[in-house]
Amino acid sequence: MTESPGQYNDQASRLDRIEAILATVSTQKAANTQAIAQWNQQ
Repeated sequence: MTESPGQYNDQASRLDRIEAILATVSTQKAANTQAIAQWNQQ
């Protein structure tokens, strides 16, 4: 079984998109955690 370059590029771009989404989610999670900590300190 050989993969065409098109399939490989599609998989790579899909991985990039997943990694970007995960990075965004982890950033939001960190921001939420910080906001909750600040809220609890008030």
